[in-house]
Amino acid sequence: MKKHITVLLFAALAFCAKAQDTIDVTTDAERIIYWVGSGSDSAVMAVNWHTPDTCLAWGIRFNGSISPYAALDTIQLYDPRFWWEGTGYVSDIHFVTSSGDTLGLAEPTPPNTYNFWWVNINGYSPNNLIISNGDFAKWGDAEGGVGYQYYGGYYMQYAWHTPITPVPAPEDDHPNDATIDASQITYWVGTGSNSAVMAVNWNNPDTCLAWGVRFNGEILSTDALDTIQLYDPRFSWDTMNGGFVGDIFFITSTNDTLKLSSSASGYNFWWLNINGRSANDLTLHNGDFAKYGDAEAAIPYNYVDYGGGAVYPSEYAWTKTVTPVPAPAHQGINTASQNTFRVWPNPASSQIHVALHESTTIELYDLTGRCILSQPCNGQSTTTLNVSALRPGLYIVKAGSEAMKVVVR
Repeated sequence: MKKHITVLLFAALAFCAKAQDTIDVTTDAERIIYWVGSGSDSAVMAVNWHTPDTCLAWGIRFNGSISPYAALDTIQLYDPRFWWEGTGYVSDIHFVTSSGDTLGLAEPTPPNTYNFWWVNINGYSPNNLIISNGDFAKWGDAEGGVGYQYYGGYYMQYAWHTPITPVPAPEDDHPNDATIDASQITYWVGTGSNSAVMAVNWNNPDTCLAWGVRFNGEILSTDALDTIQLYDPRFSWDTMNGGFVGDIFFITSTNDTLKLSSSASGYNFWWLNINGRSANDLTLHNGDFAKYGDAEAAIPYNYVDYGGGAVYPSEYAWTKTVTPVPAPAHQGINTASQNTFRVWPNPASSQIHVALHESTTIELYDLTGRCILSQPCNGQSTTTLNVSALRPGLYIVKAGSEAMKVVVR
């Protein structure tokens, strides 16, 4: 009995080893970042180099079907980092990496005196070199492959085990994030010796509006939103858990409200670029151009592959023309007399102080019109409102006939 178990164990191990050796690694079209060509049909084309083992993949679009050679031609036509050599067969395939190294066919391992490129379609060497809609094709350097099905002195099949990396678009193909010069800005908010431009790109309809923001030193992007909200009655924003931007609103001249659009996936978000690129540091400096954008209206590029099918964009661009926002027709609650009515600090985090030279009641309202706080004022001393328990956002302080917008952080 023990002998039979041992035999079965070795047979099982041999089967597992063989099965592992003959699995050619593939990838799903959903992970592909950079698509080339045109047409209603599509396939994935990967190339597996050796020394170092590197497997990169492109998406290819075509009509009907395409040969593996024509697929290489299509990549070569669109991607300046890629080219191939050969007439009637592939003698070499090249790719220039981000570090400037050029991938190519590896030198043969002695006693071998030659090396070659092999093509698989859907994991196996095909008799018919035709790529059809939905196929996965791979060109592989035989030095990095695992040969199997040995017959007549040659391997009939090869497999490559290198994980596949989706190729990002080349730098020249990156879309430009539309900007606007500060000299074109018509409505400036805030005070200070430094300035930056803040744009917001909504979707549905695709609309990009820009304000100028003045400040001293430097300012966080969310503080720039606070400044716009403080001065422009058409504009507001709110936060979500973690302090992230939940939504950004703007009431148009036709009384439509711009806001975050819905997504077919049920999930959408705001993204921040500073000077055309994704911002790790949310700080604006003098002369910067910042843009909050609805991801549904964006063109994603420069993806990060986290493995296991998790591929996410690391950069977004919005190409909609940026329109300078005109000053609001009526400043409304921001035109309260500063001689008789003062509210500070603004923005506030724990307390708001109100000074008014008349006896009345100080009231604090949220944007729905609900009175949040109410406190009498004798007109002789400063009245203090405790706002530490309030949700961050925009509020309105009213005192008699006077009113002022305040931001609570």
